[in-house]
Amino acid sequence: MNVLLVVLAGMLAASALMAGVWAAQRRTGNAGIVDVAWSFATGTLGAAFALAADGAWSRRWLVAGLAAAWGLRLGLHLWARVAREPEDGRYQQMRGE
Repeated sequence: MNVLLVVLAGMLAASALMAGVWAAQRRTGNAGIVDVAWSFATGTLGAAFALAADGAWSRRWLVAGLAAAWGLRLGLHLWARVAREPEDGRYQQMRGE
């Protein structure tokens, strides 16, 4: 598989996702959803890149599974936090500055 094609597709997908999340946070005023999307996207891209790489299938699947599990765990944790708490103060501070 052409790794360059996978990287370019990943970059385009991540850019589209982050543009959509930016639009959503402009509507809601809560930039915490950016962290959630970033976590899921990073885990997904890590898994895709691992599977597209050269090397033994078993190692590629192991790395892909670990990347996906990490992204899922972090994304779900942040999703729960964003749903129950007000926006992280760092984002309010950045907007103020």
